[in-house]
Amino acid sequence: MPREIESIDAFGRLESERMAAGGIPLPAFHHCPYIGFIGENQDRPGCLLHPLAEGNAGIDFRGLSHYGSMTCNMYFCPTHHRIPANIKVALQEAAGDWYIFGLMAAEADLLETLFDLISEYAEGRPFPFPDATNINAWHRLFSLKTDWPYARSERPLAVYFFNDDLYPKPPVDYCRTGRNGSRLDTVFRELHSVFPSAAALSDAEKKICDHVESLW
Repeated sequence: MPREIESIDAFGRLESERMAAGGIPLPAFHHCPYIGFIGENQDRPGCLLHPLAEGNAGIDFRGLSHYGSMTCNMYFCPTHHRIPANIKVALQEAAGDWYIFGLMAAEADLLETLFDLISEYAEGRPFPFPDATNINAWHRLFSLKTDWPYARSERPLAVYFFNDDLYPKPPVDYCRTGRNGSRLDTVFRELHSVFPSAAALSDAEKKICDHVESLW
């Protein structure tokens, strides 16, 4: 399409209408219509208005977006600041595809808790960076975001990481388990878990621990 203000604005309006008609995961949050597939093979999500995007000839069109070019250029999600580099590397190498990577990249609380668990299970062993022997185990760990069997069916897969509590993750209800909680409570909360029985909770704890142990 022509890289002209009127054309870009028209594209944004049409794309926003299309997204709204199809249903967006967090209705009270602005979903940018200028996210698309970029790169040489157009196989990863990115900003269509970025000066390095194909067709933009080095011109920064991000000022036409909802947040403007300064916010887009300066803002980093909590994962960027909080998550250790080795977990970031593991996610980059073992997510398997852009979809799992995109869902997990903003899950700072979940990634931080998983890192703490890995450190706990290490017991003097080196960090299990992804390699030929464990990359599938890493992928299964990150795929809990979409494949967790105890997740609420109505949960949004998107994560809202701003601090205004617009979309808080609900606490885990342990009333049907006969227990007051779990040492893996943060993981369970971040995965939107629901446990119908004590057996289900015990199974969930075992699944998480087995996933972590399988990294070595």
